[in-house]
Amino acid sequence: MSTKPEETYRLAGGITVTDADLEADAQRFEAGECDGAWKVLPVRPTLSGFDLR
Repeated sequence: MSTKPEETYRLAGGITVTDADLEADAQRFEAGECDGAWKVLPVRPTLSGFDLR
């Protein structure tokens, strides 16, 4: 496992993503689960499907 600190990137529209976000999206894209487009969601997705903040 890498000891390199995780990078954070600010995208257009004020979206902030991390290396882990990008890697997870790449894996979903390769599996055919998404088209690779970024979308602003009304709530933050979680494993359970709901953000309970």
